[in-house]
Amino acid sequence: MTELIVKNVTLSYEEQPVIEDISVELHENELVCLLGASGGGKTTLFNVISGLHLPDKGNVILNGTDITGRPGHISYMLQKDLLLPYKTIEDNAALPLLIKEEKKKAAREKV
Repeated sequence: MTELIVKNVTLSYEEQPVIEDISVELHENELVCLLGASGGGKTTLFNVISGLHLPDKGNVILNGTDITGRPGHISYMLQKDLLLPYKTIEDNAALPLLIKEEKKKAAREKV
């Protein structure tokens, strides 16, 4: 079964195409690696998949539901971790929940 479909995604910044007509299907238990040169659009694609950027065209479908431009369904971590060094891994992972005003104990249990 297909879990994630990225279908014909295109995104430009200031009229400059960054990614054009990208399509990807990810299936359950499948391991996929995205490689490319710096500036090739990898992070831009992840930003579209995670809903942080709305593509100029195309869709992102998760388990049959269109999540294009809707953050909160898919997350990713950049290669450079950008963790807060004075917090534990658990507290870094819980930070988005705390920002959403969840209680610290409940956030830690979810993490």
